[in-house]
Amino acid sequence: MKQYEFEAINRKRGNVERIRATAANETLARAAIVDYYADQFDVMESCCDINPPHSILGEIDCTNIPT
Repeated sequence: MKQYEFEAINRKRGNVERIRATAANETLARAAIVDYYADQFDVMESCCDINPPHSILGEIDCTNIPT
């Protein structure tokens, strides 16, 4: 498991924010972020940072999603 961080553009304000998810791989992390935030953000295709699992608070925890 790793914590994947993605930049996402806020649709209302146009600013760039970072959203994190801990998952088995980058694809699962991005899918969870898009599923959760699709109505508010446009999520970039590739992650911008990778951290140890659960290293930054405020993440989506995907550790129980099978690969």
